[in-house]
Amino acid sequence: MTDNKFIVSELEITEIQGNTLALLYVNFKGRVLPIVGFVSSSDPNFVEYSSKRPKELQTTHTPIAYTTSIQEFFTDSLKILYFLNAEEPLTDSSFFSVAEFICRDHIQTAGRLIDNDMYAYIELILFAKNTILTQIKNTPLDDITSGILWVQLKNHIVKHFADFIFVHAYDMVKFGLEKPPLVKLNELYQNSITGFKFHSEFRHDGHKRIIDFFKRNRLGTNNPIMTYLSILAPNDRCVVLEELYNPDILDSVLSDKLLLAYISSGKKNLAKKIVENSIRIGESDDNVSGLKSKLDLGLAPNRNRAQRIEIYKNFLNQSPSPLEVEFLNILISFCNTHYS
Repeated sequence: MTDNKFIVSELEITEIQGNTLALLYVNFKGRVLPIVGFVSSSDPNFVEYSSKRPKELQTTHTPIAYTTSIQEFFTDSLKILYFLNAEEPLTDSSFFSVAEFICRDHIQTAGRLIDNDMYAYIELILFAKNTILTQIKNTPLDDITSGILWVQLKNHIVKHFADFIFVHAYDMVKFGLEKPPLVKLNELYQNSITGFKFHSEFRHDGHKRIIDFFKRNRLGTNNPIMTYLSILAPNDRCVVLEELYNPDILDSVLSDKLLLAYISSGKKNLAKKIVENSIRIGESDDNVSGLKSKLDLGLAPNRNRAQRIEIYKNFLNQSPSPLEVEFLNILISFCNTHYS
């Protein structure tokens, strides 16, 4: 889908500063733009590149990296850049448009989109944006911006192509031991933000102040406040956390807290859904393993009113911040009103 005026050089393999590079130049909006791939040291027919997936969604010890054939790397990169070159004007939304374009093209050819292919396209789109910004504006993407865009692109693709996406469905008993089968995304999980409102019938006005507090102050940004939340009874934690939880958005802290709330309230079947959903949306193997370990152990704190009041008093003696005092007072008001 390219033309001779777009590609302005032959593919060449060259050595620069000890690295073997595969290099091709294109005419991008009137400027010569290099497409550069680092040739694999183990196979000269492949290139390697690291993932821009947010670090908290990658494994701790082995960051995600991709290896693909030189031909496939340049074929897909050229498709993406050729599309973006035709965009007038080129805006942030153009990168979501090219995600739709290349995924639709893949689906028309293959009949489906496997999650690993989807992730590879996301990486190449980020690679293209970084190349454009670096060469034209001299402002490369930083890791935080790349990570945010990675999640946004992934959610955008899932929203548009859920019926065609197949994911690797890990066996919760043999996790990591066997190659997982491919399952249609919509069969693994009903893609809806209402999918985790199992306790909505128990919600009352008392929960609203707590929910509103976390809408103003994101859960996970203050460690003491996450601890204070344990003052609530398990079912009440389920109500609050379900209101905050969106199963289509990666949030490791919220997933962990909701899983523990389900376990504490004796709903291990719902805790299992958290693990399954974390796999579906691309959570890192380390985080999934951590959730699964807690699910297998089935252990989470479950406190009675006397213990909760004692915890509250201990917290006040620790000189909490004004924000922490605000949350503690919301909780103790809730406990005095709704717990006997």
